Amino acid sequence: MPIRYRMEFMTQFWRNSVALSSDTMNKLCIGTLAVSRYHQLRRYFPVNDTPDYLDHDFPVGNGYKITPVGYMFLQPDKPSELTRDERGDYHFSFPRTGPLYMVNRVQKQSPLTIECHVNDLLTILKEEVSQGKTMVTLLTDNGPDWNVKSWTVLFFVLRIFKELNLDYSCLTSYAPGQSAYNPIEHAWSPLSRKLSGVTFPACAEGETVPPCNQTGLSEVEVAEKEKVIFTNAIESLNHFWNDMEFDGFPVRSSGVSTEQKFNDYELIHNLLSKGSKSMFRDHPDVLEGLRFISVHGDRQPGEFSIRKCTSRLCDYCLAHPIKATEALGLLESIGGVPNPFPNGSIDGAFASYMEAAQVQRVPSSVNLPPTKTSFLGSCSKCSGYMYMSRVDKLRHDAIVHGSHKRTQPKLNIRSPSKVSRR
Repeated sequence: MPIRYRMEFMTQFWRNSVALSSDTMNKLCIGTLAVSRYHQLRRYFPVNDTPDYLDHDFPVGNGYKITPVGYMFLQPDKPSELTRDERGDYHFSFPRTGPLYMVNRVQKQSPLTIECHVNDLLTILKEEVSQGKTMVTLLTDNGPDWNVKSWTVLFFVLRIFKELNLDYSCLTSYAPGQSAYNPIEHAWSPLSRKLSGVTFPACAEGETVPPCNQTGLSEVEVAEKEKVIFTNAIESLNHFWNDMEFDGFPVRSSGVSTEQKFNDYELIHNLLSKGSKSMFRDHPDVLEGLRFISVHGDRQPGEFSIRKCTSRLCDYCLAHPIKATEALGLLESIGGVPNPFPNGSIDGAFASYMEAAQVQRVPSSVNLPPTKTSFLGSCSKCSGYMYMSRVDKLRHDAIVHGSHKRTQPKLNIRSPSKVSRR
């Protein structure tokens, strides 16, 4: 239900909004069949030119795989008409498909992290933001590289927000086990079918052994040869996908952009996951980012959003005025994007988005099944920050607000009855 609320909100304010469905496709092999041999071949072969494949599709070497990441635009290009369901409730019809962007990177050269997604999105969203679309919703699978429990993910979402000067940014996902409803999932089958029977070479021209298995080569020589092989594989993959359409929309496939805005993932990740309060003194920008999140952020189970405020005391929002004034005015008046609450007239049913947008926002922990996070509650100093674990609570209070609670160490004293007798 929250996903529907978020998408209807974006559709209501379509002139200022853009929504993307994102996920990572299964890795494609280099040096053997790119996709599983179980994908049916949909081609005709001459009598004397039958397909001849290896008996096994074992991987060639560590990291000889391509990681395709997809970003599907879901924004409508015209005002959406209100429709009525069987109960008579009104809804905004939102799109479930659109143009598809595929960004392909080799696993060995560029392991996939939230930083990779941010660099991709900064390139993909640049044109949309220039057209006045300053509210972005990202619909993902809440995997490790998108998990809102991670401070690193929150910090990089903040970087998108500030770098593109957005008014509102939301990272949301379906409940665990429901990621199949993510619209981009439907694109994986036709993309894989396009590659059935295709093999991307893992050897340099004139050679029969991949560089990783050649003896007598230095690490530099191996890296140079692999760079050529991986570049050729990406270009060949782009050739297969760039002439495709999905649901009548074009598919655009490319490698990683040469313009990478951020390249400090290890530093940020280590600092935010293991850093002590004293370590943040050397990185005041990171600490300032965490404090910005505590004021402008809203974290719930499976979702994180940031929006500009109207406070005269906020230097950032004064320097970057709100452009989507009508949409942000709604969020300001009801306390954020609406959350589901029970429909009082029908047992087991929830109110529609139109009904929820007319009342004060209900906290997400009130009407959802109880979880460990709902018992931890939210920060008393920044109510939009919901604790995801006891460690998260302690670190947030200590680093962001500078509070320390001394606790007596537990003594490891065994019961006399459990002490072994000699």
